[in-house]
Amino acid sequence: ALCYQLLEALPAQAMDRFLYYLKADAAYVLNRLPEALAAIDGALAEQPHNAMCLFLKGEFSFSQNLLDDALDAFIGAVRYAPLAERSWTRLADTYLALGRPEEAEASRRQSAQIFR
Repeated sequence: ALCYQLLEALPAQAMDRFLYYLKADAAYVLNRLPEALAAIDGALAEQPHNAMCLFLKGEFSFSQNLLDDALDAFIGAVRYAPLAERSWTRLADTYLALGRPEEAEASRRQSAQIFR
């Protein structure tokens, strides 16, 4: 909680990708999901192709049932870090949650080809 409070007190001009990432993680741990999502969006504004931040945006969005946003984020995560197996798994999970089982299976097959 203290970490989040300290980061929340920083002026906007002091924030960088790393501080946004820390703030997002702290907010998520505190179950402040809208704040976590806003902070990870700040990190992505600084570095839009960061696969870890895209993965977290997907996780945060999925947990808030923002499935289209989660899908876009997981697609970006696998595009920029195709060897991150967890991103492929969560991409397939998101396709399933959206009622798109064929695309979920295609993601699982792609993952299996990469990680055999």
